Amino acid sequence: MHKRRLSVGVIGFAACIVLAFITPARAQAPDDCRQAAAAVPETARPLSETGMRNLIAFTRLLGYVRHFHPSDQAAGADWDMLAIEGMRHIEPCAGPERLAAALEAYFRPVAPTVQVFPTGKQPEAPAGFTPPAGATNLKLISWRHLGAGQVARPNNVYRSERITTPADGRAPIGSQPDQIFTADLGAGITARVPLKLYANAAGTLPQRALPAPARDDPLLRVAQEPTSGDDRATRFAAVALAWNVFQNFYPYFDMVEVDWPRELERALTTAATDPDARAFHNTLRRLVAALHDGHGNVFNRSIFAPSHELPLTWVIAEDKLVVTRVDGEAAEAGLKPGDVVLTINGEPTEQVLAREGALISSATPQWRRHKLPFLLTIGTAQSEVRLKLQSLSGAQREVVLHRSVPFDGAEREPRPATVAEIEPGIFYFDIDRATDDDLDEALPKLAEAKAVVFDLRGYPKTNDFLHYLSDKTLQSAFWQIPIVTRPDRQGVPEYDSAQTELAPIEPRIKGRVIFMTGSGAISNAETVMGIIEAYHLADIVGETTAGTNGNFNPFTVPGGYTLVWTGMRVLKHDGSRHHGVGISPTQPVPRNIKGIAEGRDEVLEKALELARTPR
Repeated sequence: MHKRRLSVGVIGFAACIVLAFITPARAQAPDDCRQAAAAVPETARPLSETGMRNLIAFTRLLGYVRHFHPSDQAAGADWDMLAIEGMRHIEPCAGPERLAAALEAYFRPVAPTVQVFPTGKQPEAPAGFTPPAGATNLKLISWRHLGAGQVARPNNVYRSERITTPADGRAPIGSQPDQIFTADLGAGITARVPLKLYANAAGTLPQRALPAPARDDPLLRVAQEPTSGDDRATRFAAVALAWNVFQNFYPYFDMVEVDWPRELERALTTAATDPDARAFHNTLRRLVAALHDGHGNVFNRSIFAPSHELPLTWVIAEDKLVVTRVDGEAAEAGLKPGDVVLTINGEPTEQVLAREGALISSATPQWRRHKLPFLLTIGTAQSEVRLKLQSLSGAQREVVLHRSVPFDGAEREPRPATVAEIEPGIFYFDIDRATDDDLDEALPKLAEAKAVVFDLRGYPKTNDFLHYLSDKTLQSAFWQIPIVTRPDRQGVPEYDSAQTELAPIEPRIKGRVIFMTGSGAISNAETVMGIIEAYHLADIVGETTAGTNGNFNPFTVPGGYTLVWTGMRVLKHDGSRHHGVGISPTQPVPRNIKGIAEGRDEVLEKALELARTPR
């Protein structure tokens, strides 16, 4: 996890003025691009071929204007409502001419200098490209994104800001090659989007007053109601806004295999026919899963807020779902560690794992294997799960369990105490559970121990122990936040790069050091393991880590969905790839069914074997 704190420079935008923008756009659009006022929520129905082309064109232009057109009007727009109404407005357009006219008219109030036209029929430059006679104190204004930072959050390392440079003369916008972005939107139309505009003390040019919306405008009623994934246009808008954030700012497209334009088409297809907000939740999950990002996830607590879990834990071992711990109702039913789950609610387990696994965003197979069993245990209080299991002896049984254990995210597999002297001179220290106070108290003993086994198979509560592992200053991996000034990740990539330094502190831990890790180690855990690997500070025992690091960057879309993703690149100390690779153990120890049935912690056993051997 990126520890460096960068100053937050997000511009304070005016709020919720979209209705003023939408009203004139509707009045100027061609007749066949103005759907009759639809009931809200609008019911599901498939997209026509024309509708799909239109919505893809709208989505792409939406992203260009939202993130790169530097007008004051665009900077202050309510993009959720613009996207929702735009989907209703643009879908029925027939033919390139009418679609181009409708798109240009719709976006004109927020982007008065954007041009949309049938491909090959570029019009003359609009009047706004040249400042009016007599204009003084002119500057050029444009967007500069340090990652995706248009949503302000406290202590955000990502920021988006409009920057100004002195205007060199009064040449029309477009006289320099970096000032206008031209894009084929598909559907036979092209867009020209200025990336720089003239501005004076009063704001960007051309300047215009915002018209007041009509009091009887049906959009007033729509805007006053909370958006919901039960509404078809809201689902389209959520897909479009999310797709554009990733299209322009996701830092790992050069490292993952994905046809991102195809994913937009897939998401719009299912969003059109999703029967409700809960079904659409999975559409967004599939979109995020295509990024292959271990931080990737989608939340909506109004739809699904798990509160309890089953009274057991299980893992995927030898490609099977295997019980590792039982409690309460599960123990009373006779379940034991090592039992293999054959069916879940009557469905073969391998089918459940394949279906649910497709909804998990993961840079590596091991992170998916780690996360999937946990997701299958959680749900609403007392919800029922029917299981068919097979014991190590081959005997089968069926049981009904209930999610009866309050969900708290705690590790439930047997482990030694947080700090323990397992054998004379050999100490165990669980980084997942230990606090700074635990470290301070244990440090004198750890410093003099023959060996220390650090357990980092999850997520650390403290990184301070790293200061005591070397007499040299340690550095983290490279943190790289993309600097984005053009759409579609065009141009030579630039990054704001940083590293964290860890100065040595006495007393130094002098004995042999072993780290246990595994597929559940992600993000900050991989920061730690990357330092251990790069400086050869310890033996590493267990399984390869999740292969995802860097600060995540959440944002919300219409319908109340929060999407989480990785907003920066992290490279290993030698400059090689970390994403999708992770930190590999020097002593691999995979889990197996026999060891689970015998109640063994084979990773700890191997660590202790090394601890007994002089370094």
